[in-house]
Amino acid sequence: TVTDRFSSGDQFVAVMCPRFVVAPDGLLAIGQRRIWSSVDGSDWTEIVSPSWRALWTSHLPAIQAVAAGPSGVVAVGSDPDTGVAIVAHSTDGRAWERVTLPAHEQSIVRDVVSYPGGFVIGGRDGRPDGEASPQHPAIVPGVGRPAAWVSSDGVTWTAASVDGTAVAGGLLDQLFVGADGLFAIGIDTPAAYYAGAPVTGWASSDGTDWRSLGPRGADLPGLAPLASLGARI
Repeated sequence: TVTDRFSSGDQFVAVMCPRFVVAPDGLLAIGQRRIWSSVDGSDWTEIVSPSWRALWTSHLPAIQAVAAGPSGVVAVGSDPDTGVAIVAHSTDGRAWERVTLPAHEQSIVRDVVSYPGGFVIGGRDGRPDGEASPQHPAIVPGVGRPAAWVSSDGVTWTAASVDGTAVAGGLLDQLFVGADGLFAIGIDTPAAYYAGAPVTGWASSDGTDWRSLGPRGADLPGLAPLASLGARI
C-alpha cells in the first residue's frame, strides 16, 4: 500500500527520494537530502535536519549503506568527486555528527551493519577508484587492502584485523550478520575485479578479526546480492 507521495517533482530526483529504511526507535526512511520518521510505517513526517544535509554536498548519489543499532544510526558513503569516506552517526536521525575512521592511507567505505557488538564498516584502506575516461572506459580500481572498522557506539572506531594484501580493487564489499558471527564478500585479487573471477569470502566471530575463506567459487559469482536476517544469510 502506498503510504506517502511527493507533492512536487522531487520524486524524479534520486537524492531527494528515500533509499534506506531502518528501525532505531520507530522507523526512519533515509535519503541523501531528506529523512522521514514513522511510528507504524503508514504515517510519515519529514525531519528537518540541517546537519544531515551538510554531510552530502554533491548532487550525485553518495550514500552507500545505513544501519541502526541500540546506540543510534550509522550512515556511510563517499564524496563522488574525491572518493573520501563520509561516516556519520545520529542517536535519533535528527542531529548528525561526522566521525573519522583510522587508516594507514585513506578509508574507503562500502557497507555498514549492526551486530551484537555494535557496528562494523567494510571497505578498503588505500586509494579510491578512479573516474572512467576515454583511455579507460571502465572505472579504474584503487589499490588498497581489504579493511574493516568496528565501533561499540558508532562514534569511536577501531581498525579491525583483516586478512589480505594490497591489490587493485581490494576491499570488503558486503557485510552480513549471522547467528554465530559475521560474513563478508569482497575482492582480494586483481583478477576478481578485472575478469569477473569468484569473489573472496571472510568470516569473523566478533567483527574485530577477519580470516580469509579464499575464493568462493561458483556459489558466489561476482559481487552477488545476498541478504541477512540476523540469524541466517
